[in-house]
Amino acid sequence: MLLARIFTLYPDFFPGPLGKGLYGKAMEKKIWDMETVNIRDYATDKHKTVDDTLYGGGFGMLIKPDVLAKALDENLKGDDKIYYLSPKGKLFDQKLAKELSKEKKINLIFDLYFFIPINIFVISYTFFIFCLRSINNII
Repeated sequence: MLLARIFTLYPDFFPGPLGKGLYGKAMEKKIWDMETVNIRDYATDKHKTVDDTLYGGGFGMLIKPDVLAKALDENLKGDDKIYYLSPKGKLFDQKLAKELSKEKKINLIFDLYFFIPINIFVISYTFFIFCLRSINNII
């Protein structure tokens, strides 16, 4: 069975449409399952703050690297792959879908932030990170 683990600030978005139609039937038949990890749960202050300011100022929002790193540390094993959904990522097409279908576990970082501090991955993790974007280039 495939496990899709989704790291997000919006766990209520899931399963959403993925719990309906063919995806929902496949989930009922235990072909795949979904687990959400609320990144906000790993914030340490009383307000559960996850926003950070951009280094050097500028436009956009940044997720706090320590909060995201803690969520990943506590939920992943050393050989897990992470797929970060980003408009700048590799296009998700049929070839990539076939490759991913061979995996037993897929970890996705789903966010509505403009910036994720990629340096935490380079410094902290020995597993692979792939950036993916949707087939319609909207994500």
